[in-house]
Amino acid sequence: MPIRPTSSTAIRPTTSAPSDAENKATGDSNTSKSKGASRFGDGFEASKGDPMVDKAVTRFAERAERIMGRDAMGLARRSAGLDSDKAELTDAQTAKLKEATIDMMKEMPVRALAPEVADRVEARLRDSGYDVSGLKDKKLGELGDVGSDVAKQTVENFKADHPKSFYTLAGGLAVAGAAYAYKNGSEALTKLGVKPEVSKKLGDNTKLDLKAKWGAEFNSSEVSGDLRHTIKGDGQSTSLKLGATAGHKEGENFDLTALRLGISHERNVGDDWRFKTGAMVSSTRVDGDFQVNRLDLNSSISRSGFALSNSLNFDRDGMKSGAVHLAVKDAVGGQAKLSADLGRDFELTKLSASYRLNTDYRGGNLFAEGKAVYDLRNDNYDASMSAGYRRGNLDVGVVAGRNEAQGNYAGVGLKWSF
Repeated sequence: MPIRPTSSTAIRPTTSAPSDAENKATGDSNTSKSKGASRFGDGFEASKGDPMVDKAVTRFAERAERIMGRDAMGLARRSAGLDSDKAELTDAQTAKLKEATIDMMKEMPVRALAPEVADRVEARLRDSGYDVSGLKDKKLGELGDVGSDVAKQTVENFKADHPKSFYTLAGGLAVAGAAYAYKNGSEALTKLGVKPEVSKKLGDNTKLDLKAKWGAEFNSSEVSGDLRHTIKGDGQSTSLKLGATAGHKEGENFDLTALRLGISHERNVGDDWRFKTGAMVSSTRVDGDFQVNRLDLNSSISRSGFALSNSLNFDRDGMKSGAVHLAVKDAVGGQAKLSADLGRDFELTKLSASYRLNTDYRGGNLFAEGKAVYDLRNDNYDASMSAGYRRGNLDVGVVAGRNEAQGNYAGVGLKWSF
């Protein structure tokens, strides 16, 4: 029996009337209902027969298989000596799985959202002057920051409510409540996908985030709290953030250790551009007194298919680090990225370029990715490329590249199901 949605960010069954195009593709609504329901873990369900939902889920399943190394590309990487055949997900795989889940949510149509979420999306878009006609048939990914926020929050809620389902860690069953947390410390919980964090909205514009971590048998602890208040206007918003950290080390008293003050602003520029900027000042207690020891600055300008961003970090000795990123999407759906990393006093330390494509091609799915990184400090470079094609029962993957540890490498993987 399907488990019904329990949170305001769940996907709901598609109950609104489908468009004429959907009826032609999927048959009448009775046929769709007779097919049952597709369940995703126990976080939400969506009716089968909706081509947009089915396509999003199918693409996610293929990406998940690829991330976990169970496809032809995984075979190719293992044959090239890049990966071992481990059953447990690495941190990198977990991050990619989260990204794939968010991308799946962005492919979902608004009509698949829980009613209260769909209403909030429509209200936010109306406030921004967005034309909401035909909204139910649009993907979340087509709705700019509003759609992205909904997709990301849905994944975060699913991770928080169902960490073992999301991370699929065998050790998840080892959690034995407070006794386990006390004995092993918060880091042990985090490795199981259980994060000791709480996020609470205080009205429409204020949010409180609390995080905690502690050592084995509570020999040390740290609690951080951040309060964010947002002031919204016509096509713009300003957020103020206050934060504090307190804790103790073994043999010491629990005390306030750090303070943070930040401000951020974002606004529409013209009809298509979005500008964001922010600053955060941090101070820590040194010999009993608080001293400002960090300043973080960031800004970005973006529009559909283009984003330019930068970040700068300063300490008491001046410029510590920074980065500049440029991302551009091409006509076939690929994304190119250029990045430059900065070190002390604006020294250029690293350059990187990458390209990623995941698209439909001749009845199948084509995937290609390449990356090159040049480390100016150590005068070395790494380069890699991978490409794969999946259609029906055929799955092919190829990898090649070089790095300082392995030198040149190449690998090929092939899967044929029958």
